[in-house]
Amino acid sequence: MSAARTSVHETVMRRLDIKGLLTLALTAYFFCAACRADTDSASATRSTTRVNNGGRRLATTAANGVTSLQPTQATLCNFSRGGQWLSRNKAPYGADCPFLKNVGPVNCIIKPRSRPQNWLNYRFRPRNCGQPWFSFSPLAFLERMRNKVFASAGDSLSVSNLMPSLLCQLHKVSPVTEILNDGTYARQSPLTKVYLVKAYNVTLINTWSTFLNEYWQDEETVKQYNGGADLTDEDSVVNLDGLDAQWAAYIGQYDVLILQTQAHWQATKYKWRRFWVNSTGDQIFNESRFVAAFEYGMAAVRDLLDQPEAPITYFISAPARLDGCTKLKAPNTDAQVATIRKSNRQFVAWLPVQQRAFKGTRIRLIDVTTSSLYRPDAFVGSGGVNKDCLHWCLPGVPDWWVAMVNHFLTNEPALAV
Repeated sequence: MSAARTSVHETVMRRLDIKGLLTLALTAYFFCAACRADTDSASATRSTTRVNNGGRRLATTAANGVTSLQPTQATLCNFSRGGQWLSRNKAPYGADCPFLKNVGPVNCIIKPRSRPQNWLNYRFRPRNCGQPWFSFSPLAFLERMRNKVFASAGDSLSVSNLMPSLLCQLHKVSPVTEILNDGTYARQSPLTKVYLVKAYNVTLINTWSTFLNEYWQDEETVKQYNGGADLTDEDSVVNLDGLDAQWAAYIGQYDVLILQTQAHWQATKYKWRRFWVNSTGDQIFNESRFVAAFEYGMAAVRDLLDQPEAPITYFISAPARLDGCTKLKAPNTDAQVATIRKSNRQFVAWLPVQQRAFKGTRIRLIDVTTSSLYRPDAFVGSGGVNKDCLHWCLPGVPDWWVAMVNHFLTNEPALAV
């Protein structure tokens, strides 16, 4: 591998060095908040100022009449305990959402499957949570993110499931438009799209980053490792010491960052080749050791984001492929979920790996695997239309993922309204 192919990590860290002003601003904010604790601030207009390393000043103003749940740490739910999917009257958005047009087969409204569409109309009730329902309030989210940047980086579950769900739900209450290039946010490549909710000055960034780590799929690079064998479209050389510049070089612009990756690491099952290398190009793991490679690669993510100056960061622990979903047509019971855990270990095996990878860091792990295990009927391939048992229909399970992310955001002091 050429020496020119190096990690963006050092470049990014240099950018973070000038973010000391942010730390001072946040310290002043929390000190002032403590001083106001004895006053009646229920109707007061609060504003905080945040400066990121790009030099932009981000202001958060009052809720303007929008009320939302503000849980303390004690009221955050443990979604790993499971729950129930119960019927609701209608889906949170319909076929008129413009962000469903380019997501392919996951748009299960325009591309209906061979059975009634009642699978669209479910919402999740967590077990032992203290709150009977979780529903996403787009207006409360927009108020919380006013004048801020919400970014997502990950594989197709993030790009084609999570973010389109969020965009569709926001678009129902306030127009969301794509920014082609306004000079503020670099369009690094077609793999990144930027959106704006103008009424709230909320920017949303959606980046496709298959591994989060730096990687190459060009023939010249791959053939240095595969012995000259024929390539598939998904053969990859992954630098576990480096990060994908598509997202990592821009973290100074983000206030909230959602990360997700896993499906492409377990490549041996799909006849893709993976070559796990370090920053000098040496292969450090055999191809089959994708779990060890993942944990090694996530260390670079930790090094970049496990610091006070970094954006608020969450990692979505989404389920991997579920074999046999094409035969499943209804939500699972607790007993059926237990069976899945035993017979489809690859479906849930990533959760403990990710827990180890981010334990003790500022990166919060959101477990959407457990709740998703109850909905095998909601895969694109469920009902036998095709064999896709990885991606989820929209509307559907990803709408619940959005609600979970929002539930955690309500506990972030820097985002309080």
